[in-house]
Amino acid sequence: MIGRILSNVPEGDFPSARWATLRRDMAEFMASAWPAEATRLGWSEVELYGVDDSRPFTRIDGLGLVPALDGCKIVALDADRAILETPGGTRQSYQRKANRPGRKLVWELSA
Repeated sequence: MIGRILSNVPEGDFPSARWATLRRDMAEFMASAWPAEATRLGWSEVELYGVDDSRPFTRIDGLGLVPALDGCKIVALDADRAILETPGGTRQSYQRKANRPGRKLVWELSA
């Protein structure tokens, strides 16, 4: 897994505040044990870091796990889903999305 540092300038259709949150989420994810666990479980880079290539923020169905975090923390991960905890303590589920055409890695948006 190759996490990249994201630019300070929002890419695609991401609002500035949401881009800043994504940058924090990416840094925290990469500093944790979750990337190694995701690799062990077979998650691809696109499933973790993918976004829709034409509307990366708006097309929520194209968000990989990390872009979908929006300030949540991962508390459990298996081969099919992640359990997230919101800043308020509520738990929610993120279902792993199969690779599909029209997605790219979030750090490739400016390319």
